[in-house]
Formats: sequence, structure tokens, C-alpha cells
Amino acid sequence: MSGKKCQFGNRQYFASRLLCRAAALLVCLLCTKVLAQAPTQSPSVRLTTIDGEAVDGKLLASDSQSVQLEVYGGERQWESQKVLKLDFGHKSENNVSPLELGLVDGSKLKGVKLVGKEESWQFGDSSDTSQEFGAGVVRSLLVRNLTPDLANAWKEALQEPTEADALILLRPGNVVDRVGGIIREVKDGRVVFDLDGQALDVAFEKLLGLIWFRKQKDRIKPKIEIEFTDGSSVFAETLNVAQGNLTYRSIGGKDVLVPLSRISILNYASANVKWLAEVPVLSAVSDQRTEWKGDSGNIRKMMAPRFLSGNKQGISIASMSPEDLDLVFPSAGAFTFRVPEGFSRFRARIERSGGGNARSELTVEVWQDDQNISRLVFGTGDENAELDVPVLSAKKIILKVSSKSRLQVGSQLTWKQPRLTR
Repeated sequence: MSGKKCQFGNRQYFASRLLCRAAALLVCLLCTKVLAQAPTQSPSVRLTTIDGEAVDGKLLASDSQSVQLEVYGGERQWESQKVLKLDFGHKSENNVSPLELGLVDGSKLKGVKLVGKEESWQFGDSSDTSQEFGAGVVRSLLVRNLTPDLANAWKEALQEPTEADALILLRPGNVVDRVGGIIREVKDGRVVFDLDGQALDVAFEKLLGLIWFRKQKDRIKPKIEIEFTDGSSVFAETLNVAQGNLTYRSIGGKDVLVPLSRISILNYASANVKWLAEVPVLSAVSDQRTEWKGDSGNIRKMMAPRFLSGNKQGISIASMSPEDLDLVFPSAGAFTFRVPEGFSRFRARIERSGGGNARSELTVEVWQDDQNISRLVFGTGDENAELDVPVLSAKKIILKVSSKSRLQVGSQLTWKQPRLTR
């Protein structure tokens, strides 16, 4: 009898143990499911509008068209063209990435490895994220940290006109030298470089960087700039925030997903553009020194600065988009406009234009009311220059071109996509 009681007691004991384990397992599964379904906490951000208003809140949604925040008292939404920037407040990392990859649209990526050939480049960063870029996208590769002197040398190397790829060699004493050729391959911290048909294998330790020959793009498309905590900056064609991540598409053409913890600022200002062709013209006159015999005023009018098609032929100016219109100075002259409210920079790419071999030395100036804020001299051998000048809202801006040639020979300049940005 006592044996049966003992046997019955054991059964109860084991049954209760099994029930406890099953209950514990069920609780674990429910907790896991609840955690998996829990929404990602919205990050705290500060939104600054183009009017200077600063709003703190929780980021609910953000894409190329709008930004939505949860603020005290409810929710608010802004159109992207009304937003200056979105600051996540994340501190910059102590960047240890030895490489900086420059793309043709101005994006700069910090990383640890570049591998590939012209058809396909793989670039990896310190977080094990890898991006792929096709032919014609990569512009430069900086392979070391820059001192002030080397920073100037690198900037000059990027701006120097060239018809070939280049190795930027760093010799003893920080002497920089440029060697032209063809970049064939990059791997394992080395570059295979074609110099007059001879393949050279050069270690990064001997270089300041690499520069690929790329033809300047005639047209640009303003994009939102993403600034990362590691110092990278990317111009995004599209972007979207969801579930604690940012998904963007860059010039590489593929979607890239990064956690919001790596984002420092979304700079909407770079995409907020007012094309100069949209701004009312105060005056456009040719240089008063142009005094051809028989000038009745019609010649002056013909030689005054005016907007022309930048990349489309056979289409009337009235039917074209402002972004497709360039400002052409047929000769020396001046073009005057007033800066619209909310805009702080004037940008353009200035190029020599017109046929013939005759060229004059030209001076390009930007005046803000009666103050000269930019001056650039075009020598007879200079082809183009990038102009980026800070301006003040509501101020009168005068773009001036003057020539050393009394007859205005070889004095034509084109201002490619002149525009104002926030």
C-alpha cells in the first residue's frame, strides 16, 4: 500500500514539473512575441525650418517629400521644401577609417577598403556595410588623413584639369607629385596602374590618393544630403525613415539601409533650390565700353546677358524648366537680381563658351549691393570654375563680367545652372 502511495505521489510530482515547464515555455514565447511586435521607439530630433523656427520632437516619419514629428500637444507635418535640416543630436565618432571615397556627385564616404575595377567597385566601411558602384561613379580615393598643407595639395589635385587618371604620390618631406595614366585595379591596399603600357603595382603607403578622370556633368539634380556620424556625407535621390532605420538611394542606384544611430543630420537645404531663371530680373546690360560704330542700341540689347537652353535644342525658352536654362554673357556685362527670402548661397559653374581660338582675360565678380563679395580671374587658358558664394536675403546681387579686350573678343561666358540654395 505504501508502495502504491509512493508511486502515485511520484506521478503527481512529475506531472506538476511538466506543467511548470510548459507554463514557463508559454510565458517565454508570449514575451518574445510581444517584444517582437513592440514598435521601435521614435528618435528625438530637432527640426529647423527655412524660416528659422526650431522644433523638438519625436520623429514619426521622414522621406523626400515631408517630415512628421510628434510634438507637445499632438503631431506636426512639414513639406520638405520648408525644412532646413533634421538634427539627430548624435555625436561624431572618432573616425579611424583610413579611406575617403569621393563620388562624382560630391558624396564622400569614409571606409576601410576599396576593391574592384572600373566596371564594379566594392567599398566597405568600419561597420561592415558594403556598397557597390558601377562605371563612371567613383571620382577619387583619399588614402590618408590630411594635414593643412596636404589638404590644400589634395584640393588642388582634384581641381587640376586632366585627361587621364592619376596617382597622387606623396614623397619625403610631404612633396606631392602627380602621375597620369589608367587605374586598372584596386585591392589589398594597392593599386595596379597603367603607365604608358607598363603595369605598376603601387602600395597605398606611397600615395596621397587616386583620382579618376571624369567628364564634368553638364546638369545637376539637387538632392538631400545625409551627414553620418563617421564624417561621411551622401547626396540621396530618395530616402525613407522606418523602424529605426534610414533607407536611401544614392548615385550608386541601389537602396542602402543604415540604423538611425549612425545619422547625424538630414540636410534638406541642399535640395531646396531656387533657379535663377525663376527670379525676377532687375537689369541685364552689356558693358558700356562696347561702342561699335553705328551702334543704335540694338547691338547692346543683343549682347546683354540672357537665359538660353543648357541641354535641349529646338525648344522654346518659355516652355522649358528653369533648371534647363543657363545664363549666357555674350560679352562683358552685368546681370542684376534680388535674393529671395530664405536663401543664403548663390551657386553656378562658369564655363568659357563660343567658338574660335581668340580668348581674352576675363574677370568675374559678384557684388552684394555696393560690396564685392567674390572675384575670379579667368586667364586665357582657363576653361571653367565652380562658384559658391554666401549671400543675404533681400539683397541686390550684381553678376559682372569684364574683359581686357576693348572689342570683347573671346569674352563669352556661360553660367551653368545658376541657382540659390537655403
